[in-house]
Amino acid sequence: MDGLAVGQGCTERLNNSDPPCFQMLMIFKEEFMGLRLKQDTIDCQMDPLCGRVERIVNLRTASRVRDLQVHVQGQDVILRGVAPTYYVKQLATHAALDEIDQFTLTNDIDVA
Repeated sequence: MDGLAVGQGCTERLNNSDPPCFQMLMIFKEEFMGLRLKQDTIDCQMDPLCGRVERIVNLRTASRVRDLQVHVQGQDVILRGVAPTYYVKQLATHAALDEIDQFTLTNDIDVA
Protein backbone atom coordinates (compact mmCIF):
# COMPACT_ATOMS: atom_id res chain seq x y z
CA MET A 1 0.00 0.00 0.00
CA ASP A 2 1.49 3.33 -1.02
CA GLY A 3 0.50 6.63 0.58
CA LEU A 4 1.85 9.57 2.51
CA ALA A 5 1.99 9.56 6.29
CA VAL A 6 2.45 12.77 8.23
CA GLY A 7 2.78 13.05 12.00
CA GLN A 8 5.30 12.69 14.82
CA GLY A 9 8.29 13.02 12.51
CA CYS A 10 7.02 10.44 10.04
CA THR A 11 6.70 12.10 6.64
CA GLU A 12 7.67 9.54 4.06
CA ARG A 13 6.32 7.08 1.57
CA LEU A 14 4.45 4.15 3.01
CA ASN A 15 5.08 0.68 1.74
CA ASN A 16 5.22 -2.80 3.15
CA SER A 17 8.74 -2.23 4.46
CA ASP A 18 7.69 0.73 6.62
CA PRO A 19 5.27 -0.66 9.25
CA PRO A 20 5.64 2.04 11.98
CA CYS A 21 4.41 4.82 9.68
CA PHE A 22 1.64 2.62 8.34
CA GLN A 23 0.50 1.74 11.85
CA MET A 24 0.50 5.39 12.88
CA LEU A 25 -1.53 6.34 9.81
CA MET A 26 -4.07 3.61 10.54
CA ILE A 27 -4.37 4.75 14.17
CA PHE A 28 -4.95 8.33 12.98
CA LYS A 29 -7.57 7.10 10.51
CA GLU A 30 -9.36 5.09 13.23
CA GLU A 31 -9.36 8.02 15.66
CA PHE A 32 -10.50 10.46 12.97
CA MET A 33 -13.38 8.21 11.95
CA GLY A 34 -14.35 7.53 15.57
CA LEU A 35 -13.61 3.82 15.32
CA ARG A 36 -11.21 3.68 18.21
CA LEU A 37 -12.41 3.52 21.80
CA LYS A 38 -10.92 5.89 24.34
CA GLN A 39 -8.22 4.79 26.79
CA ASP A 40 -10.61 4.56 29.78
CA THR A 41 -12.70 1.85 28.09
CA ILE A 42 -13.18 -1.18 30.34
CA ASP A 43 -12.49 -4.56 28.80
CA CYS A 44 -15.74 -6.47 28.63
CA GLN A 45 -14.27 -9.68 30.03
CA MET A 46 -13.42 -7.85 33.26
CA ASP A 47 -16.80 -6.18 33.78
CA PRO A 48 -19.90 -8.16 34.79
CA LEU A 49 -22.13 -5.35 33.49
CA CYS A 50 -20.90 -6.00 29.94
CA GLY A 51 -21.71 -9.67 30.24
CA ARG A 52 -25.20 -9.00 31.58
CA VAL A 53 -25.97 -6.48 28.84
CA GLU A 54 -24.61 -8.78 26.13
CA ARG A 55 -26.68 -11.74 27.40
CA ILE A 56 -29.94 -9.77 27.62
CA VAL A 57 -29.44 -8.19 24.18
CA ASN A 58 -28.78 -11.61 22.65
CA LEU A 59 -31.80 -13.05 24.43
CA ARG A 60 -34.25 -10.32 23.42
CA THR A 61 -33.02 -10.07 19.83
CA ALA A 62 -32.73 -13.85 19.36
CA SER A 63 -28.99 -13.30 18.70
CA ARG A 64 -29.77 -11.35 15.52
CA VAL A 65 -27.09 -8.73 16.23
CA ARG A 66 -23.93 -10.01 14.53
CA ASP A 67 -20.56 -9.33 16.13
CA LEU A 68 -22.19 -7.81 19.22
CA GLN A 69 -19.72 -5.97 21.44
CA VAL A 70 -20.49 -4.19 24.69
CA HIS A 71 -18.03 -1.69 26.13
CA VAL A 72 -18.12 0.54 29.19
CA GLN A 73 -16.41 3.89 28.78
CA GLY A 74 -16.68 6.07 31.86
CA GLN A 75 -20.42 6.26 32.57
CA ASP A 76 -21.40 5.23 29.04
CA VAL A 77 -22.30 1.74 27.83
CA ILE A 78 -21.59 1.34 24.13
CA LEU A 79 -23.22 -1.27 21.90
CA ARG A 80 -21.56 -2.21 18.61
CA GLY A 81 -22.46 -4.78 15.99
CA VAL A 82 -24.62 -5.26 12.91
CA ALA A 83 -28.40 -5.72 13.01
CA PRO A 84 -30.52 -6.87 10.05
CA THR A 85 -33.27 -4.27 10.72
CA TYR A 86 -33.89 -1.07 12.64
CA TYR A 87 -36.40 -2.99 14.74
CA VAL A 88 -33.66 -5.34 15.98
CA LYS A 89 -31.48 -2.30 16.76
CA GLN A 90 -34.38 -0.84 18.76
CA LEU A 91 -34.85 -4.13 20.61
CA ALA A 92 -31.16 -4.07 21.53
CA THR A 93 -31.51 -0.51 22.84
CA HIS A 94 -34.45 -1.33 25.09
CA ALA A 95 -32.87 -4.56 26.32
CA ALA A 96 -29.65 -2.74 27.27
CA LEU A 97 -31.54 0.13 28.93
CA ASP A 98 -33.32 -2.39 31.17
CA GLU A 99 -29.95 -3.67 32.44
CA ILE A 100 -28.05 -0.43 33.04
CA ASP A 101 -28.96 1.72 36.01
CA GLN A 102 -26.76 4.76 36.38
CA PHE A 103 -25.15 4.60 32.95
CA THR A 104 -25.99 6.23 29.65
CA LEU A 105 -26.32 4.18 26.47
CA THR A 106 -24.76 4.71 23.07
CA ASN A 107 -26.10 2.39 20.40
CA ASP A 108 -23.51 2.21 17.62
CA ILE A 109 -25.10 -0.87 16.05
CA ASP A 110 -25.15 -0.62 12.26
CA VAL A 111 -28.14 -1.76 10.24
CA ALA A 112 -27.25 -3.73 7.14
